[in-house]
Formats: sequence, structure tokens, C-alpha cells
Amino acid sequence: MDIDRPPTWTTKAQRLLVPILASFLCFIFTAIRPWGGIAGQYAFLPYTSLLLFFFPSGNIRTQFELTFYSLSGAILGLAWANGTLAIAAVCGRRYGADSDAARGIIGLGLGLLSFVCGFLRSWSPRLTVASRIALFFPIFLWTSTQNIVHMEAAYFLNQFYVTLFAAIFGLVPALCLSRQSSLPRLGGLFHGIFDTTCQILPLSLSGVLQDDDEDTQSIPSFDPEASSKAAQPSITAQDKLAQRLRHLVAQLAPTHKATGLDLVRARASPSELAPIVLAVQRIHRNPLLGPTSHSPGERIRVALEKAADPWSTPMSITRPGTPRSGKNSRQRKGIQDGAMEGMPQTFSIILQRKLEGIDGPSGASTPTSSGPTTPALEDDLSPGEAKSLSATCDSLVVAIMAALQATDGELADIYIWPQARSGPSQITKAQYGLRVGLAELQKCLARMLDDISSSQVPTHELPRSPASLHHDRARSKVHSKAVAFDEETAPPRGEGDRRAGREHFRLAFYMISLLDLGKDVLALVDLVQKRTETLPDHLQWYLPSFDWRSPIGVIPGLSRVVYRSETTTEETSSEDDRALDDEPRTYENMDFATAVMHQRHRHPVEMTSPSLRIEHAWRHVWDHPGTLYWRVTLSRFLHQAKHSPHIKFAVKQAAGIMLLAIPALLGPGSTGRRLYSSSRGAWGVISFMYVLEVHTGATMKIGFYRIVGTFLGAVGGFVCTVIAHQNPYALVTLATACSVPISYVIMFTSFPAVGTISGITLPPIMFLSYLNLNDGQSAWTIAWHRFVEIAIGIAAAVLIGILVWPNHARVRYFRAVSVTLERATEYYLRMSRDLLRSSLVYQDNAKQYSGIEADVRRNIAMSRNLIAIQRREISLLPRPIRLYSEVVDGVERLIETLIEIRALRFSVPRKATVLDVLPIRRELISAVLVTLWTCGQAFRSHSPLPQYLPSARTPLEELMQAVDVQAHEARHRSSSIVKADGGVELAILYAMAENEALGELCNILDELVAAARTLFGAHTFLDAREHWKKEGDAEASREG
Repeated sequence: MDIDRPPTWTTKAQRLLVPILASFLCFIFTAIRPWGGIAGQYAFLPYTSLLLFFFPSGNIRTQFELTFYSLSGAILGLAWANGTLAIAAVCGRRYGADSDAARGIIGLGLGLLSFVCGFLRSWSPRLTVASRIALFFPIFLWTSTQNIVHMEAAYFLNQFYVTLFAAIFGLVPALCLSRQSSLPRLGGLFHGIFDTTCQILPLSLSGVLQDDDEDTQSIPSFDPEASSKAAQPSITAQDKLAQRLRHLVAQLAPTHKATGLDLVRARASPSELAPIVLAVQRIHRNPLLGPTSHSPGERIRVALEKAADPWSTPMSITRPGTPRSGKNSRQRKGIQDGAMEGMPQTFSIILQRKLEGIDGPSGASTPTSSGPTTPALEDDLSPGEAKSLSATCDSLVVAIMAALQATDGELADIYIWPQARSGPSQITKAQYGLRVGLAELQKCLARMLDDISSSQVPTHELPRSPASLHHDRARSKVHSKAVAFDEETAPPRGEGDRRAGREHFRLAFYMISLLDLGKDVLALVDLVQKRTETLPDHLQWYLPSFDWRSPIGVIPGLSRVVYRSETTTEETSSEDDRALDDEPRTYENMDFATAVMHQRHRHPVEMTSPSLRIEHAWRHVWDHPGTLYWRVTLSRFLHQAKHSPHIKFAVKQAAGIMLLAIPALLGPGSTGRRLYSSSRGAWGVISFMYVLEVHTGATMKIGFYRIVGTFLGAVGGFVCTVIAHQNPYALVTLATACSVPISYVIMFTSFPAVGTISGITLPPIMFLSYLNLNDGQSAWTIAWHRFVEIAIGIAAAVLIGILVWPNHARVRYFRAVSVTLERATEYYLRMSRDLLRSSLVYQDNAKQYSGIEADVRRNIAMSRNLIAIQRREISLLPRPIRLYSEVVDGVERLIETLIEIRALRFSVPRKATVLDVLPIRRELISAVLVTLWTCGQAFRSHSPLPQYLPSARTPLEELMQAVDVQAHEARHRSSSIVKADGGVELAILYAMAENEALGELCNILDELVAAARTLFGAHTFLDAREHWKKEGDAEASREG
């Protein structure tokens, strides 16, 4: 089942059948007079309501959602409208029919409802349909009943019947003809995810471990020709697979949510797949399953070149090798389906070369032992079991792929998917093979630490200890400069050592990632295997389940489960979580208003003067903690309301609707009211409501689509009326025929608004004369009035959208990126607090991180949506849309990297790599926090950045040296003490992997700073290029 294949003409015809049948039922309802009579003067609106609020797109779940929200909005809107009319009727009886008081009540009700609907529409885009239908029918009702004296049931029932039958006509064909179950598509998604994972895993390791001498990255001088070629990088096979995997995983949760509304026959309920979906999402987040090569865009590369240290002679930036950008992006060979046995051989050979020969100081290869070098491991593994690391990785990858295939077959057998297995279950065998592979990899990783330590640290030149590092960092600035000069002028042997060390850190990161991937897959296999043991052998029917506690289609926030090594304690209890929540709250860390609210109330002082007593009594009440709380709360509420974009949009919509509805509220016999009534001015008011968008640029585009659709619908309706006259059979036939291209445009084109507007223009032109509601006007006059009123509503919406509080998507995009960076900064700040605790065991509160992560992902999705809106907007200001996308991609990589770092910190040796190097850790954390905060403020205020920011690379290099020391000491301990589990060595590898992830974090921060400088500029105070130009001129004059 290829879920990515575009729909064929047969599939399109099947999907079109549902809206065509629904349209036919609407036209039958309008044409049959007994049915149409129950809707009164609104009998021509069922098809209009179907297109605007209940259009059947072919998905049962979406149709249920539309039906629920639209019916709820219509009922609430009609209830408010009839309540307003009841008050207006009282005024009509007291002050006379069509009195000023009655019309004033109607106008007030219209304004309040417009404000509330506008606020809800801006505050929650999910309520757009409900807010529109809540205002749609009251506009028709209020602008035609100004002379009300007595209430009638028809005021509510006529429009309610239109809404009810439109909902029925959209829902019944969808239930009968739409795809009855989303379960087959869910099976296709699972199969595609497992199959793509099996393809990308060997290819990813091959790309990571391939022989490449470029262990560091340098940013060359800008070349226009080279940059134009780099601007369009070739997409590798791994990048294509990673994009496909990401696309499949993104559809997994919504598709599983949709199965809850299906009637399913299987061995288990689809709701039991929820933990499996979460497990698959955790697997997808592994770095090995993403693109390992990242190339910044042209603008970011130019900014990085400008930001390189200009006071050093070579204009380059040397970066440590990082998980995703440490290697150049080259085209690699793809993997053919079905060649599973040969897949891991490529990367195993490369890994063997990596371990057998490492570049030494002089560029030669230093041979290392391919066999086991740790006595403990030799004793633990027999000669037949002692495998090299490459062979162990080879076996583990094969075990992972076999486990994923067995899981795919087991799930297909449970839910009767096409890829169901034909033979016996292989999940138990795959589970055992995966456990063996993980155990062997853990032992071989400890042996890999010995290889790294022996090749990286010569016996006659040991690295400095953490104590000496502290002593060096406490030296004077002059001495530090001298040491830095000595390091720069040292022979190239030191650079070779650093490059070799960085390669080992990179290798450790991916080996740890492979180990974590195996654990994630094992957790998935255990979950499926335990569920399979309790399932019945026969099939059962499972009814749809409705969960009204959460809106349909909402994807819950996902949190990653981290795995702790054997050296850590058990899962943190709820009491520990509550203890971690109780952070020390000091007044100096709060803003002034919050600190005052938390201060203790001062004791009264004896007062002798009456005036002082009165003042003290007033202060006692005014400064009471309870009063302070409400003062601060009210102040913040007023501030938010004053600057809220939702309130501004609500005011804009209410003001525009009231201005366009003024002619309908004028006195009887006035020219404006007469023209409004004859030309059906309610169409213009409704057109304004639909064209006015939350974003200013989108208003212009929607207005263009609406004017085109109105013109096409008016022409088509007039032609059909000329042909059919008032023959109900011909009217229904021609209207149904017109619904075919209208439905196609809505469902299968990129401009569905044109089809929707064309469709809602047809019924009034074709059926008003047939229903005797045309007031003596011809079809041509009705079509002309329709076009003019729509044009007036569009013009009003465009003018108000541009002139009154314009809300540009570009500004909201910058605000969303700023909020995202602030939440990412908070995430890293909490990680730093947990890391720097004095405890020897790393603990944190997973609930706090899950909430922040969910907020970050929601803001990232909002940012991408705003970028898409900007692509569709009409704007005079040039916009670097590609750079906007790169910024969002960088922020997403940032949060993923932070999650990786947090997961790795559960297994690092805290005393050696955290507590003993606290000054280095503090400097690293401070540099990262300052950079994140600066970028967030730049996007919030659109202000230039400083020319220089603190770099986190210097403390990171020192931290890597400290880890090197620990690796060397662990090697000597393991050679003298027999250890069976290799826990210490594995913890050192986790520390190396953490440093590699921190290197990736530094690269991401550099790209974000470069992007911010490209967008907002920089405050410069040193012109290094001018300095080097003068130095070059002076040198040339001396030589001359």
C-alpha cells in the first residue's frame, strides 16, 4: 500500500461522488416545495450552508467534526439572535414597530455577537467554522426583522431547519460512501515507517563512518559562483528517506486518532495502538534516522563568513565534528528493497577501517588492536564469542531490522492488514536476538574506549587532570594570552590530535545512538509481544468511541522516554518530582511586582498622628497581599487586553460589520434602507465577514479569489436560469451538473476558495425566482446585485484590514520564533539547574520538560503555518522566505539536540565530568544562555545584534579535554581491575557522546546568530577588514 502515491482518476471519482450526492440532496430539498416551505425565505440556503460549513471531503472523522462544531455554532448564534429579537419586540410594543429603540437593540446585539465571534476566530482557528456560522444566519435575520413586535417560532426554526438538513445531507453520504475505516491506512503507515527505517539505518551508518579527511569545517571566502551551486544542494538518498520517514511519522498520530470513529473488525481495538504509536515516535527521534548532513543556506553561510574572527589571519571557523554537520554532504549509494542481508556490510567495513587506523600526529596510521584488549572482556567472552565492534554493530543492525519486520507482521496479523505474515510468529526470536545484540554492543563499546584512549593519548604525554585545568583557568589574563599564543604557534601535531579526538567523540555519539535505538526497538517489541500473548484468536467487532474531552484531531504532546544505564538509580518517584518542583524562590530572581506579592506582610508600627493613622490604615488595605495579588492580576490583564491581537481583530470585525449594516438600521422609508433591502445588502455584510482574515496579506488574496468566484458563479447561474427557466427538474439537473466542477476545484486544486464562492453564488440566482422570493427582479438583476454587494464587502474588508491595526504574518512569525526561543532557553535553563545539583545522581521532572517541549513544537508548527501564509500573501516588502524556513528548521534542530543531551546526561559520570569541572560547565552554560536570550530578543524587537557574543566552543574544548582525562584513567583502571559489566567505560562513552551533542548545539547557535544578523543587522565597533587592508598596504610599501 503506497500511501504517498497521488490519487488516480478512479480514486478522485469515488471521492467526488460524496459531495455530488450531497449537493443533489440539497437541490432536491430546495426544489420540492413541501420541504423547502419549512425553511421559509431561506429555502435556497441548504447548498450554501453545505459548501461553507458541512462540505463532505471524504473523511468520516472530519465530517463528524464539522457537523458538531457547525451545529453548535448555529444553535448558539440563533439563540443569541432570538434573545435579542425578544428584547427588540418588547421595545417595539412599547415604542412602536420599527422604533429607534428596537433597531438600537438589534444593532447592539449584532455588534456584540460580531465581537465575540471575531475574538474566538482569532484566538482559536479551530473555531473558525463555528464562529462564522454563529454570525451567518443572524445577519440575515436581524437585517430583515427591524419592525418586530411579536416573537414567532419561525425566526428560529426556519434557519435551524436549513442548518439541520445541510448537516444531514453532508453526513449521510459521507457515512455511506466514504472510506469506512482509517485502519488500512494506519497499517500502511506502520509498514512504511518500518520499511523506511530498515532502509535508512544502514545507509546512515555508512554515511557517518565513511572515510573522510574533513573532520573540521571551515567557512571559505564567499564565491558567487560557488554559492549559487551550494544554494541548490543535491538531495542524497538518505535525505530523501529521512524526509519520507518524517512525513510518515507525522501522519501516524492523526490517522490513529481517526480510527476511533471507525467500525473495526480485528483481534484488538485500535485504541490499544496508542502506546505503540508513542514508541514508534520515540524511535523516529533517534539521530541515526535523520539526515546526517546539514548545509546552511546561502544567506547564513555568508553571515557565518562575515562573523568569523576577523582579527585572525585565516578567515575561517574551525568547528568540532558534529552529528549532523560534521561531514560534507555527498551523494551516497541508495539501498534497494529486499537486500537486507547486504545492507550492513558497507558501514561495517568502514567502521573496521576507522578502528584499525587512526590519523596520528604526523598523518600516519597508528595500528590498534582489533581484538579484545580489556582482560575483563576477554574473560567474559569466549574466543568464539569475541567479536569486533564492526561485527557487533553489523549483528545489532540486522537484529533491529528483523525485530521491526517481525513487529510489522505481528501488528498486521492482529489488525488484518495486507502485509500480514503467512508463517509462524518471529517476534520471540527477534526479541532474543535483539537482547543478545545489545549486550554484545555494550561490552564492545567498553573495549572501544580502550582503543580510543590508547590511540589518542600517548604514554609519554598525558592530558591535564581536572585539577590542573582548574588551576589553568584561574591564571591571569596575561598568562592566558601567552598560553594561547604558544598553542597557536605550536607544530601541527596538536591539531592532528584534536582532529583525531573529535573523530572519536563523533564515533562515540553514533555508537551510543545505535545503542539507544536498539533499546527503543526492544521496548517496542516487548510491548507488542506482551499484548499478543493476551489476544483472542478470533476476530471481534469494535464500535466507534467518541472522546469529547479533547477536540477531534488534536495531537497530544509527545515526550521522549530516556533510558538510564545500570549505574544510575531507578525511576524517580513522584515525591522526588515534587521535590524538584520546589525550586528556591529568591526575591532577587523575580521581577519587582512578583517579588512584592511574595513578600511577607510587615507588622504595624505605632502611630500617634491621626493623619498618619489614616494613611497607615489605607496602606494596610491597599498593600495587603490579597489586594496586591488582585492589583497585579488586573494590571496584567489590562495590559494583555490592550495589546491582544485577538481583541484587535474582534474590534475590526465588529466595526466593519456595523458600518456595512448601518443602512439596514436606518429609519423606515430612508433611501439607504430601501437600497439595502432591494439589493440584498446582507450579502455584502457576509462577504466582509468571510474576506476579512486574521492576517492582512491573506485578506487581499481571499478577496481576489472571492471576486473571481462570484463572477464565475454569477455567469454560470444566469446561464442555467436562462436554459431552465423555472422547471424544477431542469434546475436540479443543471445545478447538480455545476456542482461537479465546483467540488473538484474544492477538493483537488490549490485554490478551493474559488470553487466555494462560485457554488454559493448559484442558488440565489437559480432558485429565488422559482421560490417566488425575487421581489419581481429578473435573474440578471439578481446576478448584478450579487456581484456588486460582494465587491462592496471585499473592498471594505481590504481597506479595514490594511488601515486598522494591520496584522502582518511576518510580524507574527518573528513573535512566534521569539517565543519559541524563549521556551527553548527555559528548557536549557532547567537542564542546567538539574545538571549542576550537588547530587551524584542526575534527576529531573519529566513532566516539566514534556510541557515545555509541547509548547516549543506548537510554536514551531505555528511558525511554519505563518511562513505558508506569507508565501500566499501579496506584499510590497521583499521577504526572505527561504531564510525564514531555515530559522524554523534550526530551532527544531535545537530542541531535538537539547532532548538528546538531556537523555545522554542520565548516564554520564557526574563527579568526573560535572562536579569536578564546575567552572567549565558554568562558562559553557552561560555562553549558551546568553546566545539564546540574545537571539530571542532580536526576533522580538527586530533590533541588531552585538558584533561579538560569548562563544561556547572554548569551554567545550576544555570539557572535551577533561573527558579525555577520564577516558585515559578509565582505561588504566580497567586494565588493573577486572570488571564484568563495563559500566564505567560505557559511562565515559556517554560523556563523549554528550560533548559531541554539545558541539552540534554550538553549530546550531552559530547558524541562528548568523540568521538573526542577516535579518536585523549588527552593531559593529571594530572594522577588521580595514585594519588588514592598512596592514597589507604598509607591507606592500615596505616591500616596494
